[in-house]
Amino acid sequence: MRNDSITVTKQSEDCLRKKEWLFAVDGLQFILNRYEECTRQTKRHGWQTVKFYRRLDSRSYYPDKVLTLEDVPMNEGIRQEVCKSFIERAALFSDYHNTPLKDNDLEVMP
Repeated sequence: MRNDSITVTKQSEDCLRKKEWLFAVDGLQFILNRYEECTRQTKRHGWQTVKFYRRLDSRSYYPDKVLTLEDVPMNEGIRQEVCKSFIERAALFSDYHNTPLKDNDLEVMP
């Protein structure tokens, strides 16, 4: 699963706010590459980024929007979703290799 990524999106009930985490997959480690907090005026409007974190590029014309890694909300629920998504994808390949994966084999890194 080289050059793969896992995205976790949490959207508000009114569909006007969302938070999105994008993790790079490196073996059995998941590295946070990007996080964005977005809003929109109505469902017809496009998403506007309010705050963001990018591991490889923190430059911005709007420095008040840039978050540090410590500011990114990361809880156990997000970690579990990343692991679950990876296990579901890896299940396709584990039958071929006869090596089942378990949650405790995986590591989520900020």
